[in-house]
Amino acid sequence: MGVMAHDVEPPRAKPSDSMAARSSAASRPSEEGRLISIVVLLKVPRELGERDVAEAAAQIGGHGGLNNDPAPVVSMPPYFRVRLPSGSYVVNDIDEPYLPANDPSIASISDGRLRDAVAGHRAWMSVDWAANKEPNDLRQAYGDIGKLIVALAGPNAVALYSPDLGQFGAYNERVLSSLASDDPLVVFDTSVNDVGVVSIRDDDQKLVVASTQARDQWTRFVDAFEHRRGTQFAVKGRLVEGQLVEHMWLSVTALDRDQVHGTLDNVPTALPSFKRGQDLHIRREDVDDWLYLDAERQPVGGFTLPVLEEAVDRGAQ
Repeated sequence: MGVMAHDVEPPRAKPSDSMAARSSAASRPSEEGRLISIVVLLKVPRELGERDVAEAAAQIGGHGGLNNDPAPVVSMPPYFRVRLPSGSYVVNDIDEPYLPANDPSIASISDGRLRDAVAGHRAWMSVDWAANKEPNDLRQAYGDIGKLIVALAGPNAVALYSPDLGQFGAYNERVLSSLASDDPLVVFDTSVNDVGVVSIRDDDQKLVVASTQARDQWTRFVDAFEHRRGTQFAVKGRLVEGQLVEHMWLSVTALDRDQVHGTLDNVPTALPSFKRGQDLHIRREDVDDWLYLDAERQPVGGFTLPVLEEAVDRGAQ
């Protein structure tokens, strides 16, 4: 038995002090100067519509959507003002880079995968607190911002940025449940996630059990994908180059009887011929985990993730 490299969430890096937080004319920092916001860096513009934003608001705030609530969203593309019980927010959907490619904050990102993702973005969206005063319940406000991000970010999201914390973070399958929690800023916690990959024996019993569970329940994933009962479908599978093996996530574009087709979501650390965003396929038998968001935007699957997180914790001790 050998040691396998499995992709886990990359570290976060704080940008240089020279980077200024961006905001649209429709959103404003609080009177203390904080911009309460989460920014999503994108490969291509999101091109949101009023219905997209209204449906996301309906899931979070109990609005009936466009038909039952006359104005849960005020649409001024590329800006959308959203009313939720916790307050007012602005969704920005901007067709230009959030920061230039030569910004020094990019060079300061120590993790190569995250640095490449930030450097390669071409557009951005964000959800911002829209009032001058800081919200009465900051945790609730950030909770709703995170939930709106999960609902709206789409498949071309590559990285996150918190103007409030001054930190970058990865956008991948592992962060979705944290973003949708009551404390989404945990995804920027550098003390929790401080490695890009974890090496773990392929006969590790907990990993074997988790992978077996994923394979045994594969038909759940297939059924959800084929009937589009969910979004952001991804699988983790075994990729080989010579004697090197790495397990990485793919955003799924198609399934057939023997193969899974998709685009590579990770920047490989051990396989130089594979590139993030590359179209490829893996054999069905090489899939060892799967994950998607259900109709309530809750993650389903991710069987190996707790095992890998435990391995990260052991390595940090």
